[in-house]
Amino acid sequence: ASAPQPLSPPLPARPSLPPLAATVATADVSVAEATLPAGRVELTVTVAPASVAAAYKSALNAARKRTSVPGFRKGARVPDSLVVDALGGAAAVKAAAAEVILKDTLPTALGPYAADAVSGSERITDNIDDLAAALATDAPFEYKVAFDRMPPLSWVAPVEGLTLTVAAAGDDASVDDAAAAQLVAARKEKGKLRLVAELRPDQLTLAPGDVAVVDFDVVDASGTPVPGAARAATQLDTGDADRLLGLPGLAAGMAGMAVGDERSIDVVLPTNWEPAELAGSKVEAKVRLREALAWDLPALTDAWAEEAYPGSGTVDGLRSRLRAAVAAETAAATAARVQEALTTALADAVACDVPESVLREIGEAEYQAELLQMQASGRFSLEQVARLATPDLLSKFVAARRDSLAALHRAQRAVDALFESRGLTLDEAAVKAELDAAASDFKARGQEHDAERLEEQVREAVKARAVMEWLDKNNKVVVGPPEAPRRSFGAR
Repeated sequence: ASAPQPLSPPLPARPSLPPLAATVATADVSVAEATLPAGRVELTVTVAPASVAAAYKSALNAARKRTSVPGFRKGARVPDSLVVDALGGAAAVKAAAAEVILKDTLPTALGPYAADAVSGSERITDNIDDLAAALATDAPFEYKVAFDRMPPLSWVAPVEGLTLTVAAAGDDASVDDAAAAQLVAARKEKGKLRLVAELRPDQLTLAPGDVAVVDFDVVDASGTPVPGAARAATQLDTGDADRLLGLPGLAAGMAGMAVGDERSIDVVLPTNWEPAELAGSKVEAKVRLREALAWDLPALTDAWAEEAYPGSGTVDGLRSRLRAAVAAETAAATAARVQEALTTALADAVACDVPESVLREIGEAEYQAELLQMQASGRFSLEQVARLATPDLLSKFVAARRDSLAALHRAQRAVDALFESRGLTLDEAAVKAELDAAASDFKARGQEHDAERLEEQVREAVKARAVMEWLDKNNKVVVGPPEAPRRSFGAR
């Protein structure tokens, strides 16, 4: 799948001259530092007049070599005034000279801060056009550049000898239920919904497993409608209605209803209901049956099982296959919860400020990942994802996830610190294997990639895995029973 376009478009390109040799002597550059709020640093860079004049001359000579002036051969010694006119005036030459100065002096100005500066956070705060307009060959050239300084990291809690408790993603019962539901879903994919009157003319009332089209509302003990609970012409599969709606006993209470019937059903909301003030309370569901449908399903035979899932052989073989797949998914989800708990403990063990540029960079990566997941899951088309990939929506995402993004940054920095302090080593064989696999994947999809950036990402991932393994060995993680998901009338 194609990745969404970058959320932060590059600055408009400015016409530039061919690369030049350095024209500004290091001794002609002076730098004054000022500390700004939120850990940002601003440098005022001053370039001596002699180097300004040299940069102007260098820009003019470069332009002379590539500019055609009527009456002169290309590269010939054309008078400065004619070159300036051919370029569009003195402003164009001054803009080119300013570009030369900035390219030459930025490395000198930022060099002493390379170890502490957040990569990619550097920004020239002056307007480039104003800088070019103010350039004079007999005066100093001054500009300001700001960057984020990576704040210090401090350990505030231990990261070993801890006991962490996480809830399992499921248990044997939930795995059995999920596998059985998948089997039913597979049969429904090959089946058809028909009117109960057509399929069961001798039994017109609603039976377990039928699909009901209903209107319903929910009122509390005082008879007040519960906000957000009303539904009109909602299609409910009674085999799964309780789970989907979170109203235990609703489907059973609808059994025996005929089309047009109305019925009040008492339901006790689960203790994990949201909002919490309704949790565990008794409510009344008022239901009207509009239509009753029944599934006309293929017979559950060995032949059907093999056709639906080649290699299953028999119905029992299919059941075993589905259960194994669900069990593997559940185990992977539990392992992810364990890693999340270790990551949270790691993030909570350190303290540091988070520069805005870092927060946005992490937020952009997380937002891109969510958009790609939406596309990969089929919930959104490529065009829909592209419409969501905007700077404005990214800013809203970062604002909404500020705390979790900051925790992710702390965890990332703690990974580096722990890796170094505990003398862990990078598995170069694993790095090479993952690099080769990723490169092959890009090639198979016909996509280009930044090899240097890919290697950096792979090395960071292998490093993080080594730290997670160390945390797992040096802490105790207790996996407890699964917790029921939070329910609300807003859930579907």
